[in-house]
Amino acid sequence: KLNYIHRRSGETDYYFVANSEERPVEAKAVFRVSGRQPELWYPDTGRIEPCSVYNERDDGQIEVPLRFDPAGSVFVVFRQKRAGDHIIDVKTVRTTTTQPLSFKIASATSGYDFITTEPGSFTLTAASGKKTSISFESVPAPVVLAGPWDVSFAPGWGAPEHTVFDKLISWPEHSDLGIKYFSGTAVYKKTFSIPADYISKDRKLFLDLGDVQVIADVTLNGKNLGIFWKPPFRADISGIMKSGENTLEVKVVNLWPNRLIGDEQFPDDCKFEPAGNIKQWPTWLTNGLPRPEPRRLTFTTWKHWKKDDKLLPSGLIGPVTIQATEVKKIEL
Repeated sequence: KLNYIHRRSGETDYYFVANSEERPVEAKAVFRVSGRQPELWYPDTGRIEPCSVYNERDDGQIEVPLRFDPAGSVFVVFRQKRAGDHIIDVKTVRTTTTQPLSFKIASATSGYDFITTEPGSFTLTAASGKKTSISFESVPAPVVLAGPWDVSFAPGWGAPEHTVFDKLISWPEHSDLGIKYFSGTAVYKKTFSIPADYISKDRKLFLDLGDVQVIADVTLNGKNLGIFWKPPFRADISGIMKSGENTLEVKVVNLWPNRLIGDEQFPDDCKFEPAGNIKQWPTWLTNGLPRPEPRRLTFTTWKHWKKDDKLLPSGLIGPVTIQATEVKKIEL
């Protein structure tokens, strides 16, 4: 289920294509354009790259294979005339399973970079009819960063300032009520080792945080990797990760409902109308007095939640992995 908008400006066609599913989607999109080179413009990063694989069909339309992140989107732009040969199809062969191989082809200064996360064989067909074969004998298995994790919670919001998670779990699953109902920022820290043979010039390395609820700020070996606000929570760490000891820090921020639901476990210290809005400002607040119910940590003018409402998944849930991809140069 792809949604799209089309706009034409002069001789350039702009298509904004969006995945409405909360899961990754692969599709072959057909555009009513001919004789031009498609480009992919990514709205989340601003990156622009020429489309490496596309096929101009007999009916004059252009077919482009697209891969979308969950709820992801891309601009497909046609502004330049097609020049030279290009890849129109890729066939994959693997022996371990019948599922398609995961790969990517990126335009390089000379030819293409063929990138795969799994071993296998590939046959590329060009518009000229030329076929090129490429194979990968092996790709290193992902490294899982299992527990323990040192976790620090922002002070003053009910959770311990420091604890250890033996494994990554959602905060509402924790036995400590302060963590269960916590809303705010927590910092996960972990030191891990990587063998020297895992790093290679023909290999790209990625950090994948798995499930994050809801936003993360990530630092590896003192290098900030940026803010992660949507899946996949993944970053290229080639040249940042090193053989031997590495230090990872992940700051995670969740939403407010869990703390508000946690406060509803305690008696009210102000009056609300049946509809949920506040009946009057409490005298302890207007007079600057100590709060009658000190276990309540938040104050709202509307009852948004009840004590039995379902808590939202929160924190770094993972699994956190280091993933390797093999890269080979190809020319048509």
